[in-house]
Amino acid sequence: MVKVTRSKMKKEDTKVTAVKAKETKTKGWNTMSHLSIKRFADSDPTLTAGAKRDRAKHPHVAVAELDPSGRATCKLCGDKITKSTLRFGLFMECHKGYRNLCTLHPECFWKHPETKKLEHAKEIHCAKELTKQQRADVVDRFQKSKKEDTKTRKETTTKEQTVKDEEEED
Repeated sequence: MVKVTRSKMKKEDTKVTAVKAKETKTKGWNTMSHLSIKRFADSDPTLTAGAKRDRAKHPHVAVAELDPSGRATCKLCGDKITKSTLRFGLFMECHKGYRNLCTLHPECFWKHPETKKLEHAKEIHCAKELTKQQRADVVDRFQKSKKEDTKTRKETTTKEQTVKDEEEED
C-alpha cells in the first residue's frame, strides 16, 4: 500500500485546478462585460476622488498607438498584438468612473460594440509616433464606420416598418 502524504495531494490538486481554470477561461469581450464607455460629467457626485484623477490623466475615450512591447492581447478576439503594429485602445469605465484600457486590433476596434458610441474622430487620440498617413487612415476609417452604421440603422428601420405594415394589413 502506497502512503500518500498531504503535501503531494495538495500539489496534484493545485495542478488539476489550474488546468480546469485554464480550460474554462473565456477570451474576448465577455470577460469585460461590466465595463462600457460611460459619459460621466466631471462634476458627477458618483465619481470617486481616484476616478477623477484617472479621468484627468486620460481625458480621451480612445487611443491609436503603436504597440510598444508585443505583450498586449486583443480583448475582442483574444489574440496577441504584435510589437510595433497599430493598436487601438478604448478607455472603458466601471460604475464608479475608473478607466481601464481595452486594447484591440484595428479590425477588431471597428467591430467592438462600444466603438459605435464614439461621436467624433477627435475622440480618438492619435499618439505622436504615428505617421501622418496612419493618422489620416484612422480618421478616414472612423468616417467610413459612421456611414456604415447609419446605413445599417436605416435598413433596420425600413425592415421594422415593413413588418409593421404587413401586420396591419392582416
